[in-house]
Amino acid sequence: MKRSPEKQKEFSGLNTEPLINFNIGKIYASVVLDIRNRKKDGYYPVKVRVFDEQRKQYYWDCTSVTALEYHKLHSKKPDAYTKKTLAAITIYWENFKDTLTDLVNKEGFSKTRLDQRLAKGAKDSVIEAFDTKIAELEKKNRIGSVVWYTGARNSIKKFIGDEDLKFAEVTPDWLESYQTFLRKEEYDTKGNLIVKAKKDTTISIIMRALRAIMNTARGKIITEDQYPFGKGKYEIPTAEGRIIALSETQIKKIAKHPMNPEALIYRRLWLFSYFCNGINIGDMLRLKYRDITKDDGRTFIEWEREKTKGTGKKIKALMRPEMQKIIDLHGNRDKRPDSYVFPFLEHRMTARQERDKIQNLIHTINKKMTAIGRALGYGDVTSYWARHAFTNNSLNKKVSMFSLSDRLGHATVKTTQIYAGRLSNKQIIKDANVLDTVEI
Repeated sequence: MKRSPEKQKEFSGLNTEPLINFNIGKIYASVVLDIRNRKKDGYYPVKVRVFDEQRKQYYWDCTSVTALEYHKLHSKKPDAYTKKTLAAITIYWENFKDTLTDLVNKEGFSKTRLDQRLAKGAKDSVIEAFDTKIAELEKKNRIGSVVWYTGARNSIKKFIGDEDLKFAEVTPDWLESYQTFLRKEEYDTKGNLIVKAKKDTTISIIMRALRAIMNTARGKIITEDQYPFGKGKYEIPTAEGRIIALSETQIKKIAKHPMNPEALIYRRLWLFSYFCNGINIGDMLRLKYRDITKDDGRTFIEWEREKTKGTGKKIKALMRPEMQKIIDLHGNRDKRPDSYVFPFLEHRMTARQERDKIQNLIHTINKKMTAIGRALGYGDVTSYWARHAFTNNSLNKKVSMFSLSDRLGHATVKTTQIYAGRLSNKQIIKDANVLDTVEI
C-alpha cells in the first residue's frame, strides 16, 4: 500500500515490519501496526492480521502504541517500558496463536468460529478488566481517566471484598444492591460518622465507569440479555443538582468583596475563567502565549479542551480588558510562544504531576471562593460556578445558543457546527462584550 507524503515523513526511519509472523498450513497470521487508522490521541492500533486460503484479510485488536513505540518493540535491548508493552502483546498473541492452531486443526479456519473461541477465552473478571483499562490509560498519560476508573474499581472492591466478580454476576439486582451500599452511612462504635452516604452525582460517576467496563464484555462474555444497563433494567441515577446561576450583580459583589491581598490571585483566576468563555481551570493553566492571537485588529485566545483533545475543535475567546489585566498582574514574565500564560505548570512535569498541580490549585481557588460565597450568602462558590455564570449571563443578554455552544466547546452541537460553520470574529467580539465590565 502506497503511503501518503505525510505518512512517509511520520514513519521515516521507523521499523513498521510485523513483530511476529506465523503460519499453520495455508493460514498466515502476523502481529502488525495498522498505520491506516491513526487514533485521535495519536496512537495506532497493533493488530493480529490473518490471511485465509483465499488471501482475505481479517484483523483482531491487540493494543495501541505510537509509531515510535512500535519501532522500539523491534529493539534487541528494549527499555523497561517497551518490555512491558511487548510482554502484554506476547500474552495476547500466545493465546491467539493457540486458539487459532486448535481451530484450524479441528474445524478449519472461520472468522466467526475464531471470534467465538476468543470470546470464550477472554478473562471473565470485572476487576481484571478494570486493571487492564487502567494500565492502558496510564500508558497514554490520561491521568484524569485513570483516577476515575481507579476510584470506581476500589469502590467495587470494597463492596465485594476478597471475592472475584464475574461479568454475569453484575445483574440489575446486583447493581441495585451496590447502589444501596453506596448510599449507606457508616459510624464507629462511638456513633461518629466515618463514611458519608454517596450522592447521586458520585454514584453516577462510579456506575458510568462500570458500564464502560461491562460494554467490553457485551456480546462476548455476556449476552445482550445479560447486559444489566438500560431501560427496564438498571438505570444510572442522574442527579439534578443545584442550579448555579450567579447574576452579573453578584459577580461584581464577588469581585469587590474584601480579602487578603495575597489571595487576590485566586479570585482573579476565577474571574478570568468567567470571562474566558467559562474555561476549565485545567485548560486555563495549559494556555500558552502562542494561543494568544490577533485578528481583525483584536486579540483572541484559542485553545483545545483537554476533555476533547484530538478532535481538532478549538474554542475562541475575545481578550477582554479584565482578562488582559489579570495576565499583566499574574502572567508568566517569560512570554515566548511555548511558555505557559500562567506560571503554575512546567514543561518537565509528568502528566500525573501536572494533574496534581492543577487539582491543588482548583482546591485553593474553591476554598477562597467558597469563603467569599458564604460571606455574601451565595453558597459554596467553586470553579465550576464561573462556567455556569458565564453561560447563564450570556443567555440573559440574548447571546444565541449556537454561539454559546461553540464558545463552550460542547460536542452536542457538532452537526450544527459543521452545517453552520465557525463563528465570525465580529460575532465573538459582539458576544464577549455583552458582559458588564468588572473592576479587577
